[in-house]
Amino acid sequence: MVARALVARRGRDETAEAAAAFGLDAGRIAESEPALEIWPENVAAVQMWLAVQTQWRIDPAGQPTGLNYAGVAAAIEMAGIRDRARMWEAICLMERETLLALSREGRSR
Repeated sequence: MVARALVARRGRDETAEAAAAFGLDAGRIAESEPALEIWPENVAAVQMWLAVQTQWRIDPAGQPTGLNYAGVAAAIEMAGIRDRARMWEAICLMERETLLALSREGRSR
């Protein structure tokens, strides 16, 4: 599933700009996917979440089992996040919800 996130920065929609960077037509994306609005106070956590998507641990069957916490901690530190505990909490929450959603999806097949 492709998710489209609208992040308002200084009142500007960056979706078209981001889509163009990948050679995509923002108009077609808008027609095919509902927008996912992110509250301003959650933007940093979502950006970090997207940054650590390469840190998933995968079991032999190809299923994600959780994030590589050492890699996540390094990413948070390298990003210069001041409130590391709060960012860690946000990432762990998104990890749990993602694993739960994947579990539900697997049961419905």
